Amino acid sequence: MKPWLLYAIVRIGLFLAAIGLMWLILGADWGTWWWLAITLAAVIAWTVSYLGFRRLRERVVEEFAERAARRTAADADAEIEDAAADRNA
Repeated sequence: MKPWLLYAIVRIGLFLAAIGLMWLILGADWGTWWWLAITLAAVIAWTVSYLGFRRLRERVVEEFAERAARRTAADADAEIEDAAADRNA
């Protein structure tokens, strides 16, 4: 599985787990405090994913950096070919 997809699934799962935890804690008051519960769940999920999944996050960054490098190399090759074609025309 691609690292970025796995990281996204993990973060969504953490958010949903945190929402469930907030729902259990608030119980009947969920209707009144839903906005606070969602905000806290987002902060909890972000913190856990930031502190607990560093290696996975680094793999995602490496994959995106490789893609950007390949794209940059392809663009540079295309520019060189275009310049050569313009000189020959």
